[in-house]
Amino acid sequence: ALESLQWRRRVGESRARKGVDAEQYLVLGRSSAEQPQSKAERIAPQHAQVWAVAMDLLSSMLRSSSGDNIDGSNCCELYEPTSLVVSKNFKGSPHIDARDVTWQYAAAFGDYSYESSNKGDVYENGEEEERSVDDALYQGGELCVESELAGGAEVILVDTRNRLARVDGRYPHWVRQYNVGCRYSLIWYRVAGQGTDPQRAVYDTLL
Repeated sequence: ALESLQWRRRVGESRARKGVDAEQYLVLGRSSAEQPQSKAERIAPQHAQVWAVAMDLLSSMLRSSSGDNIDGSNCCELYEPTSLVVSKNFKGSPHIDARDVTWQYAAAFGDYSYESSNKGDVYENGEEEERSVDDALYQGGELCVESELAGGAEVILVDTRNRLARVDGRYPHWVRQYNVGCRYSLIWYRVAGQGTDPQRAVYDTLL
Protein backbone atom coordinates (compact mmCIF):
# COMPACT_ATOMS: atom_id res chain seq x y z
CA ALA A 1 0.00 0.00 0.00
CA LEU A 2 2.82 2.41 0.84
CA GLU A 3 4.51 1.71 -2.48
CA SER A 4 1.42 2.89 -4.37
CA LEU A 5 0.69 5.89 -2.14
CA GLN A 6 -0.21 9.11 -3.96
CA TRP A 7 2.19 11.54 -2.34
CA ARG A 8 1.19 15.17 -2.07
CA ARG A 9 4.37 16.44 -3.70
CA ARG A 10 6.68 15.16 -6.38
CA VAL A 11 10.30 14.51 -5.58
CA GLY A 12 12.26 17.76 -5.59
CA GLU A 13 9.37 20.03 -4.61
CA SER A 14 9.18 21.82 -1.29
CA ARG A 15 8.13 19.64 1.63
CA ALA A 16 5.73 20.15 4.50
CA ARG A 17 8.53 20.49 7.03
CA LYS A 18 11.71 22.49 6.64
CA GLY A 19 14.94 20.60 7.08
CA VAL A 20 13.41 17.26 6.13
CA ASP A 21 15.66 14.99 4.13
CA ALA A 22 13.29 12.44 2.63
CA GLU A 23 12.37 11.19 -0.81
CA GLN A 24 8.71 11.68 0.12
CA TYR A 25 7.12 13.23 3.20
CA LEU A 26 3.39 13.44 3.85
CA VAL A 27 1.73 15.08 6.87
CA LEU A 28 -1.92 14.35 7.62
CA GLY A 29 -4.04 15.70 10.45
CA ARG A 30 -7.53 15.70 11.82
CA SER A 31 -9.22 19.07 12.27
CA SER A 32 -10.92 20.00 15.52
CA ALA A 33 -11.73 23.09 17.55
CA GLU A 34 -8.46 22.61 19.43
CA GLN A 35 -6.44 21.85 16.33
CA PRO A 36 -7.32 23.72 13.14
CA GLN A 37 -5.29 22.15 10.36
CA SER A 38 -2.99 23.95 7.98
CA LYS A 39 -3.47 23.36 4.28
CA ALA A 40 -0.43 21.04 4.27
CA GLU A 41 -1.95 18.83 6.99
CA ARG A 42 -5.52 18.45 5.80
CA ILE A 43 -6.56 14.99 4.72
CA ALA A 44 -7.21 15.10 0.99
CA PRO A 45 -9.76 12.62 -0.40
CA GLN A 46 -7.01 10.49 -1.96
CA HIS A 47 -5.35 10.18 1.44
CA ALA A 48 -8.44 9.37 3.52
CA GLN A 49 -7.82 5.65 3.13
CA VAL A 50 -4.19 6.07 4.19
CA TRP A 51 -5.35 7.75 7.39
CA ALA A 52 -7.96 5.06 8.06
CA VAL A 53 -5.57 2.17 7.43
CA ALA A 54 -2.85 3.77 9.57
CA MET A 55 -5.26 4.31 12.47
CA ASP A 56 -6.49 0.71 12.19
CA LEU A 57 -2.89 -0.52 12.14
CA LEU A 58 -2.04 1.45 15.27
CA SER A 59 -5.11 0.16 17.11
CA SER A 60 -4.37 -3.41 16.05
CA MET A 61 -0.74 -3.26 17.15
CA LEU A 62 -1.65 -1.70 20.48
CA ARG A 63 -4.35 -4.28 21.15
CA SER A 64 -1.87 -7.05 20.38
CA SER A 65 0.62 -5.68 22.89
CA SER A 66 0.67 -5.51 26.64
CA GLY A 67 2.09 -2.02 26.74
CA ASP A 68 1.01 0.20 29.58
CA ASN A 69 1.27 3.90 30.19
CA ILE A 70 3.53 5.14 32.94
CA ASP A 71 0.45 5.66 35.11
CA GLY A 72 -0.48 1.99 34.75
CA SER A 73 -3.35 2.46 32.30
CA ASN A 74 -3.46 0.66 28.99
CA CYS A 75 -1.87 2.72 26.21
CA CYS A 76 -4.54 1.71 23.69
CA GLU A 77 -7.29 3.25 25.81
CA LEU A 78 -5.82 6.74 26.11
CA TYR A 79 -3.88 7.44 22.94
CA GLU A 80 -5.75 9.04 20.07
CA PRO A 81 -3.50 10.66 17.43
CA THR A 82 -4.32 14.00 15.91
CA SER A 83 -1.66 13.73 13.22
CA LEU A 84 0.25 11.27 11.07
CA VAL A 85 3.50 11.46 9.14
CA VAL A 86 4.18 9.02 6.33
CA SER A 87 7.66 9.17 4.84
CA LYS A 88 9.80 7.36 2.32
CA ASN A 89 13.54 7.16 2.90
CA PHE A 90 13.59 9.67 5.73
CA LYS A 91 17.14 10.48 6.79
CA GLY A 92 16.92 13.05 9.53
CA SER A 93 19.54 14.97 11.43
CA PRO A 94 18.94 15.34 15.19
CA HIS A 95 15.74 17.30 15.81
CA ILE A 96 12.84 17.62 18.25
CA ASP A 97 9.10 17.67 17.60
CA ALA A 98 8.26 20.82 19.51
CA ARG A 99 4.53 20.77 18.71
CA ASP A 100 3.95 17.37 20.32
CA VAL A 101 1.93 17.41 23.54
CA THR A 102 2.78 13.84 24.58
CA TRP A 103 4.63 10.76 23.36
CA GLN A 104 4.31 9.41 19.84
CA TYR A 105 4.29 6.00 18.18
CA ALA A 106 6.67 5.05 15.37
CA ALA A 107 6.94 2.10 12.99
CA ALA A 108 9.06 1.40 9.93
CA PHE A 109 8.79 -1.01 7.04
CA GLY A 110 11.01 -2.02 4.12
CA ASP A 111 14.17 -3.78 3.04
CA TYR A 112 16.61 -1.07 4.15
CA SER A 113 20.05 -1.89 5.55
CA TYR A 114 23.55 -0.53 5.94
CA GLU A 115 26.55 -1.75 3.97
CA SER A 116 29.70 -0.99 5.89
CA SER A 117 32.81 0.70 4.59
CA ASN A 118 34.44 0.21 8.01
CA LYS A 119 34.22 3.91 8.67
CA GLY A 120 32.19 5.94 11.12
CA ASP A 121 28.85 7.22 9.95
CA VAL A 122 28.73 10.87 9.01
CA TYR A 123 25.53 12.86 9.52
CA GLU A 124 24.51 16.02 7.71
CA ASN A 125 26.01 18.17 10.44
CA GLY A 126 29.41 16.60 9.78
CA GLU A 127 29.64 14.79 13.08
CA GLU A 128 30.78 11.18 13.04
CA GLU A 129 28.97 8.50 14.99
CA GLU A 130 31.22 6.37 17.15
CA ARG A 131 30.23 2.73 16.78
CA SER A 132 30.65 0.38 19.71
CA VAL A 133 29.28 -2.70 17.93
CA ASP A 134 30.73 -4.91 15.23
CA ASP A 135 29.85 -3.98 11.66
CA ALA A 136 28.05 -7.30 11.28
CA LEU A 137 25.58 -6.19 13.95
CA TYR A 138 25.01 -2.77 12.43
CA GLN A 139 21.59 -2.91 10.79
CA GLY A 140 20.96 0.73 9.94
CA GLY A 141 17.69 2.67 9.90
CA GLU A 142 17.09 2.45 13.65
CA LEU A 143 15.50 5.35 15.47
CA CYS A 144 18.08 7.05 17.70
CA VAL A 145 16.78 8.98 20.72
CA GLU A 146 18.80 10.92 23.25
CA SER A 147 18.08 9.60 26.71
CA GLU A 148 16.55 11.80 29.40
CA LEU A 149 19.45 10.72 31.61
CA ALA A 150 22.87 12.34 31.76
CA GLY A 151 21.81 15.34 29.73
CA GLY A 152 21.46 13.37 26.53
CA ALA A 153 24.91 11.77 26.78
CA GLU A 154 23.32 8.37 26.20
CA VAL A 155 21.68 7.51 22.87
CA ILE A 156 19.06 4.75 22.76
CA LEU A 157 18.76 2.71 19.57
CA VAL A 158 15.16 1.72 18.84
CA ASP A 159 14.46 -0.89 16.16
CA THR A 160 11.11 0.07 14.61
CA ARG A 161 11.23 -2.31 11.64
CA ASN A 162 7.88 -4.12 11.48
CA ARG A 163 7.15 -3.14 15.07
CA LEU A 164 5.72 -0.27 17.07
CA ALA A 165 7.79 1.87 19.40
CA ARG A 166 6.59 4.47 21.89
CA VAL A 167 9.02 7.38 22.17
CA ASP A 168 8.85 11.05 23.10
CA GLY A 169 9.65 13.21 20.11
CA ARG A 170 10.38 16.16 22.37
CA TYR A 171 13.78 14.62 23.03
CA PRO A 172 16.39 14.93 20.25
CA HIS A 173 16.11 12.03 17.82
CA TRP A 174 17.11 11.00 14.32
CA VAL A 175 17.29 7.99 12.01
CA ARG A 176 20.50 6.01 11.95
CA GLN A 177 22.28 5.92 8.64
CA TYR A 178 21.29 3.31 6.04
CA ASN A 179 22.42 3.16 2.44
CA VAL A 180 20.66 0.18 0.86
CA GLY A 181 16.99 -0.43 0.10
CA CYS A 182 13.83 1.51 0.85
CA ARG A 183 12.53 2.60 4.26
CA TYR A 184 8.93 3.66 4.88
CA SER A 185 7.96 5.09 8.24
CA LEU A 186 4.75 6.00 10.04
CA ILE A 187 4.65 8.40 12.98
CA TRP A 188 1.43 8.82 14.97
CA TYR A 189 1.46 11.87 17.24
CA ARG A 190 -0.65 14.44 19.07
CA VAL A 191 -0.40 18.23 18.85
CA ALA A 192 -3.64 19.04 20.69
CA GLY A 193 -5.77 17.74 23.53
CA GLN A 194 -4.62 16.22 26.77
CA GLY A 195 -0.85 16.26 27.08
CA THR A 196 1.87 14.92 29.34
CA ASP A 197 5.16 16.39 30.49
CA PRO A 198 8.30 14.82 29.00
CA GLN A 199 9.47 12.09 31.38
CA ARG A 200 11.08 9.33 29.34
CA ALA A 201 12.69 9.44 25.92
CA VAL A 202 11.84 5.82 25.11
CA TYR A 203 8.99 3.95 26.75
CA ASP A 204 8.81 0.59 25.05
CA THR A 205 8.90 -1.36 21.80
CA LEU A 206 5.79 -3.38 21.07
CA LEU A 207 5.47 -6.55 18.98
